[in-house]
Amino acid sequence: MADKGSSGGKKFLGQVLVEKGFVSEEDISRALKVQVGGNRRLGYVLIKMGLMSDDDLLTALSDQLDVPIVKVDDEFNSAAKNVLPRYLCRRYSVIPLSLEDNNVLRLGMINPLDDEAIADVENYSGHVVESILARHSDIDQAIGHHIPFSTKDFFNPQVFTTTLQLA
Repeated sequence: MADKGSSGGKKFLGQVLVEKGFVSEEDISRALKVQVGGNRRLGYVLIKMGLMSDDDLLTALSDQLDVPIVKVDDEFNSAAKNVLPRYLCRRYSVIPLSLEDNNVLRLGMINPLDDEAIADVENYSGHVVESILARHSDIDQAIGHHIPFSTKDFFNPQVFTTTLQLA
């Protein structure tokens, strides 16, 4: 389930969202019913239902996980610009921020709990990911400004299929 709590007194995401006044308990109940049968996260469902904004979710995640929301342009180090291709950054709404000691890649993400994105980035890059919260709009803008196009952006199934559809 997407609204998992963990030991150590961490609150469920739904609890944080209600406490902050972003949604009501009824909204959480409705979203949990919609979420059943899929592996979508609670925040994603609430946003798609129009019950809260991306920024509301990011603020709640920041509180729940006790991590700050970073400004991508302030944290971006050009040494990380070639670590991931644009298509992978866009697929998961992530951006490599910096390369740290011990093979650690600091990765700006809108969802630092996205295990699939983290696993794919680790497999692709060969680095261990340290996920950092960042705004979706900041990530999108930074991908366009900082991540260069590469041949991998043109020769991947996602882009190749889109190109064939346009032809």
